[in-house]
Amino acid sequence: MDVTAHEIEDDDTINEIYHATGGDYGGTNVDKEFHHLLNTIFGEDFIDEFRGSHPSDWLELMNDFEVKKRAERVMTGEVTRIRLPANFINLLRHENGDDDNQIIRQHYRGDEVKISKDYLCLGSDIVKSLFEPAIASIVRHLKKLLKEKDLRGIKLLFLVGGFSESPLLQARIRKEFKSQYSILIPHDAQTAVVKGAVMFGKRPHIVVERCLSETYGTECYADFVPGLDKENKREIIGGKVRCKDFFSVLARENEKVKIGECKKTSQYSPIMASQTRISFSFFTSSNPDVRYTTDWGVRRLPGCITVKSPDTSKGTDRVIELRLFFETEIKVVGVDLETGNEESTYIDFLSHAAS
Repeated sequence: MDVTAHEIEDDDTINEIYHATGGDYGGTNVDKEFHHLLNTIFGEDFIDEFRGSHPSDWLELMNDFEVKKRAERVMTGEVTRIRLPANFINLLRHENGDDDNQIIRQHYRGDEVKISKDYLCLGSDIVKSLFEPAIASIVRHLKKLLKEKDLRGIKLLFLVGGFSESPLLQARIRKEFKSQYSILIPHDAQTAVVKGAVMFGKRPHIVVERCLSETYGTECYADFVPGLDKENKREIIGGKVRCKDFFSVLARENEKVKIGECKKTSQYSPIMASQTRISFSFFTSSNPDVRYTTDWGVRRLPGCITVKSPDTSKGTDRVIELRLFFETEIKVVGVDLETGNEESTYIDFLSHAAS
């Protein structure tokens, strides 16, 4: 489940005012709870054997649950009936005899869970319990997020995607937030995301400002700061004490960037007077205060550049400037200001922004 916030301007362009956030709160979480329920009812060994021996039947079972979990029956207190494949029933009877409900009575009383005519019948309380962890997590996340300073002007909440079609989720969102926000759920919310992607493909410049979800940087040698930098990062190069693996920030988490904007970052210099090439690799981190490229949570991004700097007459007093251009990707251009030599590469902006 992802949450993001946008502002629509008078000319119908869009500003992203808060980067995408979220977690494992979506419909797949409900599927995991259902799988756990099956393990509880029938035993983990039985379910593992069935999945391994009849993978297509397992897929059929989960697909039927996928349809039923969006139904209105649970809201009216009705029983949810999930079809059990013939191979499931046959394997169950082979291990437990002809009484299909024998194993169920070991865990549940009454009619809250039972098998009837090859259907697994679940009472509304059981089905609601499958949704509760995901829904509670979504509500907590939204409440925390909506307290952010940048989101205080939010007026509308849109629910899109497959899980937003769940009546249970819709009811809880309305209960928790309808007094403060208008809540809109488009028709066929499951395909709304896909339709939006197609529309964005036709009009990519409709989004004029984005909010960075991570901190982007490059690796370099920096001046070593005693008492701050780790001793294992200390290295003597050209008679100077340097800090290796330093994460030099190019763009910071939560920073707003205009699409098409060119951002000139800090300037870099060669560390050896004889250097004629300066290479840059690129990294991203969810920690805006990251210091080293070896820190936990830092990921190396695809793409690197090597800028030629053949004029060594100034030794290390040469300047290589990195310029960032923000589109649906980030274009990084490295320029040797002495000679005008430049190299460029692209960082996939969208896929890493939501990671």
